[in-house]
Amino acid sequence: MSEQVELVLFLLREMLILAVIATPLALIPAYIAKKKGRSFTLWFIYGLFAFFYALVAFDFWWYMGATADIAWLFVLGIALAAAPVIHAWRAKPAMLEKAAADRNLMFGNLVESSSQTTGNDRNIYFFDTMGAWTTIAFLIVAITGVLLVNASLSDTGESVTLVATPPPPPAAAPPPPPAAAKVTKVQPDAGFTSVKEAPKEIKTVVEKKIPVPVAQNFSEGVAGGVPGGVPGGVPGGVPGGVPGGVPGGEPPPPPPPEPKKEEPKPEPPKIIRKSGGVLQGSATRRAEPTYPALAKAARVSGAVVVEVTVDEAGNVQSARAISGHPLLKDAAVAAARNWKFTPTQLSGVPVKVIGTITFNFNL
Repeated sequence: MSEQVELVLFLLREMLILAVIATPLALIPAYIAKKKGRSFTLWFIYGLFAFFYALVAFDFWWYMGATADIAWLFVLGIALAAAPVIHAWRAKPAMLEKAAADRNLMFGNLVESSSQTTGNDRNIYFFDTMGAWTTIAFLIVAITGVLLVNASLSDTGESVTLVATPPPPPAAAPPPPPAAAKVTKVQPDAGFTSVKEAPKEIKTVVEKKIPVPVAQNFSEGVAGGVPGGVPGGVPGGVPGGVPGGVPGGEPPPPPPPEPKKEEPKPEPPKIIRKSGGVLQGSATRRAEPTYPALAKAARVSGAVVVEVTVDEAGNVQSARAISGHPLLKDAAVAAARNWKFTPTQLSGVPVKVIGTITFNFNL
C-alpha cells in the first residue's frame, strides 16, 4: 500500500472518529429544540455538523503546535460548538401556547402565525444542506491535496556527482648508478735513467697487446720476465707503467654522483567522504528542522537521512534527502543547509567533504 493511500485512509478514519464524538453532543441542541416543538431531526443534523467542524478546528490547532499565532482556530472551534446550543436556546416555539390563543379569540382577535411570533425550521434546513455540501467539498479537497502533495514531494533533493580525481602519474624510474671508474696503480720503473740529449724525432710504436701471465707469488716474479718489462723491475708492477709513479699512491676520488631528480608529489584528492558521526561531530553550527504541520496532522514520524556536500570553507554547498518519509524530507533538507562545519584539510590543502546528517522527527 502506497503512502498516499495510507494518508487518505488516516484522514477518513480521523473524520469518522470526530463524527462519533460529535454525535452525542448534537443531542443537546436537538433536545432543546424538541421541547419548543421544533424538528428534532433537523436540529440534530445541524448540531452534528457544527460540533464536527468545531472538533476539526481543535484538532488542527493542537497538531499544528497549539501556538498563539494560530489561536484563531481555537476561537473558531469554540464559536462553532456554542452556535447550535445558543441558537436552540433562543429559538422561538413552533406554535403559540393554546391558552394565549384562546385568550386572543375571546377578544375577537384573529391569531396569525408569522416569523415574529412562531419559529420555523427553514433556516435550519438550509444549515443542514450547507453542512452536507461543505463536508463533500472538504473530502474532495483533502483527498486530492494529499495525493498531489505526496506526488510532488516524492521527487525532491539534489543530485550530487562525485568526480574522482585521476590517480597520480607513476614515479619515474631512478637513474642508474654511475659506473665506478677503474683505477690503475702505476709503479715507477727504477730502470729508467735520464737522457743526456733529447731525441730529435719520436717515433710512435704500436705494439700488440700480449696477455700478461700472472705470477702465483709476487715476490718470486715471472720466469723469463714480462715482455716489455725492465730489468730489475718492481714486483707487482704493470707493463708500460708511468715513469715517476709512486708505489701505493691513493687513487683519485670518484666523481660526485649526479643529484637525483625530485619525484613529483601526488596531489591530494579534491573531495573526501566522512561518516555521519564524524561529520556531525565537526559541526560548529546546527539547525533543528521545523515539524511540518501536514506531517503532524498525519502523525508521521521517523528519521530522515540527508547527504550534504561541504565546501572548503565549511559551508553546506548542496543537500539532498536519501531516506525518510516524503512529508519530512523538505524540512530536513532546509535545516541541513543552515549547518556549518570546521573546514577539512588534507596535507595542508582545504578539501570538500561529503557526509550525512540524520534528523529524528518525534511526535
